Amino acid sequence: RLARRQAQESKERQEKRTASQGEKNKMQIPRIFRNTLRNASENTAARLKDKHEEIIRNGQEKLTELIQKKENLKELKINFDSSSLHQGKLLVEAREINMVYHPDALLWRQAINFKLYSHDRIRISGDNGSGKTSLIKLLTGLSSPCCGEIKRSDFNWIYIDQSYSQIDLDYSIEQIAEKYNFQNMKEHEIRLRLNRFLFSPDSWNKNCKDLSGGEKMRLYLCCLMISNQTPDLIVLDEPTNNLDISCLQILTQTIKSYNGSLLVISHDKYFIEEIGINSDFRLMSS
Repeated sequence: RLARRQAQESKERQEKRTASQGEKNKMQIPRIFRNTLRNASENTAARLKDKHEEIIRNGQEKLTELIQKKENLKELKINFDSSSLHQGKLLVEAREINMVYHPDALLWRQAINFKLYSHDRIRISGDNGSGKTSLIKLLTGLSSPCCGEIKRSDFNWIYIDQSYSQIDLDYSIEQIAEKYNFQNMKEHEIRLRLNRFLFSPDSWNKNCKDLSGGEKMRLYLCCLMISNQTPDLIVLDEPTNNLDISCLQILTQTIKSYNGSLLVISHDKYFIEEIGINSDFRLMSS
């Protein structure tokens, strides 16, 4: 509507200029030149009309694209089942732990004491180099402390980092999906889920190394749905760094609806506020 009004106003201004110029020069310019000027004016008006019609078409296409993206977001609303662990169960307890940063130097100024209970949603914060990822690895058993002790109960967890490194880059999209097919779904059922996560048939053979950050995120969430295994703990290590706005919304809504424990490293204030973090554990490096 705005574009059409602008087109009409532009046309009226052009006609006024043409009329004014015509009256001024009417007695001075031979008829053949007046006809030439009139034709040039008509051609200019036609070009302006075509230009504004193109703007209108582009605007309509952009609106259609935005509406489609909104519909895709609705389709991609993902809900995990609730964690099977009762609220308040002690999952991890760390007592006086530390790590060797380099020979004869400890990572943290003070030894770490930390407890994680089921349904906690904890942000681990600190300056760059303060050992946030190192603490995650200790708590999940990927690394061992140089001193102190860590006790863990029986629970399952998944780790999601900024590069979505759980996606094997040597596989195609469909091969990765099949890798997570622990429920022995039939081929057409897996492909239905790929479609739901916006992976069309012509992309199924695409190599995962060619995927964008947002595509890897969608594929990994799709794989979690295919595996049909709800984790007791989700660990997120700067998961929003390589996402566009629409993919950030998908991830935010997914984590927001997840009813389990969270350990999160993130500098994204919007993401932290939306996913319901209830405590902050700040690290101080040596």
